[in-house]
Amino acid sequence: QADPVLLCAETACVLAWTDYFTGPALDKISKLIRQRIYYEVNHRVFIPLETAHYGYLGNNDPEAKLNNWAPWVMSNCIAADLLLEPNEIKRGKALYHYLGYVDQYINGLGEDGGCDEGPGYWFAAGGCVFDALNVLDNATAGKINIYNQPFLQKIGAYIYKTHISGKYFINVSDAAPQIVPDAVFLNRTGIAIHDKVLATFGSWILHTYHNELAGDQFYRSRTLFNLLAVNTCRDYPSAQPDTKEVWFSDVQLMAGRSENGLFIASHAGNNGESHNHNDISDFIVYANGYPVIIDAGAGTYTAKTFSKDRYTLWFNTSAFHNLPTINGTQQGTGAAYKAGGVQFISNDTAVMLRMNIAPAYPTAAGIDKWLRTVSINRKKGITVTDDYSLKIQMTSLTQSFMTICETDITIPGKILFILPDQKQVTLSYDETRWNANKEKIPLVTPEDQKFKTTWEHKDIWRIILMAKTNQPKGISIFTIDQ
Repeated sequence: QADPVLLCAETACVLAWTDYFTGPALDKISKLIRQRIYYEVNHRVFIPLETAHYGYLGNNDPEAKLNNWAPWVMSNCIAADLLLEPNEIKRGKALYHYLGYVDQYINGLGEDGGCDEGPGYWFAAGGCVFDALNVLDNATAGKINIYNQPFLQKIGAYIYKTHISGKYFINVSDAAPQIVPDAVFLNRTGIAIHDKVLATFGSWILHTYHNELAGDQFYRSRTLFNLLAVNTCRDYPSAQPDTKEVWFSDVQLMAGRSENGLFIASHAGNNGESHNHNDISDFIVYANGYPVIIDAGAGTYTAKTFSKDRYTLWFNTSAFHNLPTINGTQQGTGAAYKAGGVQFISNDTAVMLRMNIAPAYPTAAGIDKWLRTVSINRKKGITVTDDYSLKIQMTSLTQSFMTICETDITIPGKILFILPDQKQVTLSYDETRWNANKEKIPLVTPEDQKFKTTWEHKDIWRIILMAKTNQPKGISIFTIDQ
């Protein structure tokens, strides 16, 4: 039996819509074409899904947490089933079965509806939940409509709450830092779930990037319904989101803005999340919408990306995120390596995320505690503080900062990030404790090739602070301002 995953399910959906729209024309060519469409979809998708156990569907464990593949596959199967299956009993039984997996995906989300795979993957995750609900609403003439459920509004809000500026979004995990979202889809989804911010965001994207028919190679049902909503989106009020602070307790992601144009995001979580990078307490900084301190993102997908060698790729490791390497030891791989004591704090003056990242490192690092606090003052300025103690003697300590900016590290105690308009962002550190160095990341492997365009053809640099003395306890403070 075939495994009805992504491309197979997408193909089934395309064939189903083809049959629906052009059936009589196909019959004029040959009466066998539509019979063949049904036969192939039935044997490659419908029948396997009746009884087969698939890992991406939790191996039939109803308590398993599912990733984006579940709503992505099921949104296509729902459309194909409703369009192709002539037997009403079989059609209803299959629909109930497919909707069960969509429910299971939703039930696996945390209370804030966050997406641990990042905003770039939201369109194949939460977005596909809305695809499934949209087809169901349309097929039943509104009789099955759950858009008023508050949790759906939380799922929808994730995509604009993770927006930074322009094309830039918070790029956790494998998510891309720049995306131009499907404007019409966001607008009509926002209207459906009664979220005006989401709806106006979709309209803003349309008027800014003119992607009326932002057809993707996937999500064909989504594209069809978009065709009916372009004019509504075009005429709708338009605005970028203006989110001052963000906290998703489920995926432990925070973000905040200052009045002088700085933006920061950081996250806790664990190193066993879907599309994971080993990057607990990593943070990114933008100034006036421009990336200053970055998460480099994901490289070109190859067989190595999802093999046992995934964490030999530099961009998946903690040494190439904005993190410390302690006694030569990087963060560990797997859900057991996580943040402890996570606290989100918001008050009149600041937004901050505090956690103990000691559990994110193997025991070889010898860490007793490593309390990292990432904080942004609402008026101006960012502070990152590491309060640490080790169980063993420290032999080495480095702190990485990733950037695409031109930098000047010649002034002791300062890293100057030079923006395209020649304005500067300054990271200050204790020059008595650290030496600074920098290196350009060579992009030579097949997995590196995507980075040549990810950041608009800019070089990626790693700034490395190396501890001058190896003290088993101390406090490191890094301040960032412009």
